[in-house]
Amino acid sequence: MPGTSGPGARNLTTGLATAYLDSSPVVAITGQVSTSLLGRDGFQEADMHGVSMPITKHNYLVTDVASCHRCSGAFYIARTGRPGPFWLTSARMLSRRKSKSITRRPSACLAINRPLRAADPVSVERAAHLLNLAERPMIIAGHGAIIARAEAELRQLVEKANIPVSTSLLGVGAIPQTHPLSVGWGGMHGEAYTNYGFARDGRVAGGWSQA
Repeated sequence: MPGTSGPGARNLTTGLATAYLDSSPVVAITGQVSTSLLGRDGFQEADMHGVSMPITKHNYLVTDVASCHRCSGAFYIARTGRPGPFWLTSARMLSRRKSKSITRRPSACLAINRPLRAADPVSVERAAHLLNLAERPMIIAGHGAIIARAEAELRQLVEKANIPVSTSLLGVGAIPQTHPLSVGWGGMHGEAYTNYGFARDGRVAGGWSQA
């Protein structure tokens, strides 16, 4: 996903924020003003490195062609663990430069991406304890269940504990809609009866998203 500096880069923020919330892998490459003009409010300069921090898994501002190797793991980071967007901003003129100092070595930014390979036993035990204490338990299965390919484990859990299960919009498919314990998906665009399933004191519980 390429973009120019200034307005071109700013127009990408909505799409990348959505990708971040929806756990969708995206790699965005945008331009920036020359390194000599950075921080001087030059024409079409915008601090996209700072702006994109809350809506990306990782971002990197390249100001030296010799440091381009740091972004060699962009696609790996975007796709592994919880998928999400990686934003690379390149200062102007770097595309016209050549360097013999670039070496083929593992990206330095790969160290930040260490996805969990197994569930944390302490968290699992705590979740089980809370389920046992709940008077009217209900499960919301989100996109993570799809990404982790945990559909079978989810079905085994709800059937063993006899717990109704809803899904977020991106979690649709984590459990068959025809399953007796499935109550569909809720949220702003979901079913009213599903939202009432989360009601407290006769009022529909609000605030949970469909991501």
